[in-house]
Amino acid sequence: MNMPKTPITIEKITNFLLTLQPSLYPKAALLLTIVKFMQALSYKRLRFNTCFGTRIMNIFALVFIPSGGGKDLVCKNLENFILNSIFEEFREKSKAEYKKDYDKLQQIYCGKKIPKSELNKIFPIALESQNGTPEGLKKIADFLNTKDFGGIFLFVSELAYIFSGSKGVELLYYLLGCYDGKIAGKSIKADNQGEAVKNISISFLGFSDPERFFNNTNVNFNALLTTGLARRTFLIFQPTLPKNQFLKAERNLIKHAKDKAEGLSNEVKDIIDKLQYESVFNVSNTAYDNIFVEYKQNCLQKSETVENSHLQKEIKDRPLKALNIASLYAVLNHPTENVITETDLKQAIKTVEYLSTDLEKFINYTPQKYDQYQQFFEFLKRNKDKAFAKTELITKYYSETGFSRKILRKDFDEIISVVKEIADMNGFTVLSNFFHNNIGQRITLKDKVQPVENCKISHISPVDNAENPCVS
Repeated sequence: MNMPKTPITIEKITNFLLTLQPSLYPKAALLLTIVKFMQALSYKRLRFNTCFGTRIMNIFALVFIPSGGGKDLVCKNLENFILNSIFEEFREKSKAEYKKDYDKLQQIYCGKKIPKSELNKIFPIALESQNGTPEGLKKIADFLNTKDFGGIFLFVSELAYIFSGSKGVELLYYLLGCYDGKIAGKSIKADNQGEAVKNISISFLGFSDPERFFNNTNVNFNALLTTGLARRTFLIFQPTLPKNQFLKAERNLIKHAKDKAEGLSNEVKDIIDKLQYESVFNVSNTAYDNIFVEYKQNCLQKSETVENSHLQKEIKDRPLKALNIASLYAVLNHPTENVITETDLKQAIKTVEYLSTDLEKFINYTPQKYDQYQQFFEFLKRNKDKAFAKTELITKYYSETGFSRKILRKDFDEIISVVKEIADMNGFTVLSNFFHNNIGQRITLKDKVQPVENCKISHISPVDNAENPCVS
C-alpha cells in the first residue's frame, strides 16, 4: 500500500526521514512523525469536539521493529532537525515556570531551608517521561492541572522489559483508562490520590524488537488487545528487517536534506506559533455529512466481514481515531481556522486505514511464541468437557500444561485468560466455574456453541465509540 495523501508538512517530513534512512519502514516514518507532532502539540492542549464533549488531542502508538530498523533514529532526527525549535521553546518555558514556583517557596519560607516535602511538589514540566508508574503519572497530572500548558508523553524504549511482569500490565491498564484525558488516582487503601484530573493530554509511545518481545514477555499481548488496546492504539509491525536494511543514503542527498531541514523546522514553528492555547477544533457540517457518516457506516460493515474479535472492535473504532488525526491535520492545513474540513478528514481516514493493516499481521504472528499456552489448550482439548479443579491442575497435571507448579500457582488467572483467547480462536470456550464462595475454581473446555453459565467474566469498560461528533 502506497503512502497516503497527507498535509504537505507531513509529506515533506516523511520524505526527509526516508532520505536520511532509505531502508526505514515507511509506516514508521509516518506514524512517528504524527506521534512527535502530538507530543509537541501537547504543549498547547488542543482539543476536538464530539457529542460526548471535547476530547483532548493525543495518541497511543506501539512500534514493533527489529533492532537496527532505525526507529530510535527517526525520533532523534525529528527532535534535532524538525521540532528542535518547538521543543527548545517548551524547555525554556518550563524552566521559567519552575523558577517562578521555586521563588514563591523562597518567599514563603523567607530564606530559610525549604522542606523537602514542599520541594517535591514542584518540578520542571518535562517533554517526556520514560517508563513510569500509575502513581507517578497521577502526580505529574496533578501538577500540570495547576498550570496552563504541557501534557504527559510516556515513552517506553523496550516493551519486553516492562511487560515481563505484572507491573507493566498494571501500567498498561492504567494508561488505557487515561486515554480520553481523564487521569484518575490509583485506588490504594490508605492513600487517597485525590480527584481525577481532566483535559490533560496523555500520549504513549512504546518500542520493541519483535523477537525480544515475544521471547521475553510473560504476558500474551494478543490477549491484552481485548482490554481495548487495539481500539485505542496505532500498532505497526515489521517482524524482520528488509534485505536492504544496510542501504545508506548518498552523502549529497543527506547534505541536501539537512540543508532543507532548517527551513522545514521554521515552517513547523510558524504553524504552531499561530495556535491559541486550548483551541477546540469542530467538525464542519459538510465533513460530517459527506465524509464521517459514510466512513462510520463502512467501518461497521467491514467489521462484520472479519472473524477476529480484536479486529472487529478496532475497525469499529477507526472513526474516532480518524477524528483525532483529522484535528492534527486541521492544525497543519489551516492553523488559524478551528475547523475540521472535508480535506482534513479524508486525509485522516486514509492515514488510519494505511496504519491499521499491521494489526492483523501482529495478531496472526503472536501465537507462534506461546507454545506453553498452546500446550495447555491442547491438554484441555484432549479432555474436552472434563472439569479440572484449579488445585489439581497446579499439583497433578502441571507438567501436561507446559508450566511449572510455581508459575501456575503465581500466574494462574493470567495464564487461563490467554488459554481462553486461544480456545476462542479455535472455536471453543473455557469455563471458569467458581464454588465454595468463590474459593474453589473448576476449568472446563467446551464447544463454543454450548451455553456459558456461571462464568466469572472480567469486564473492561469500552472505549468511547465515535458517535455523531458535534458540528459547528
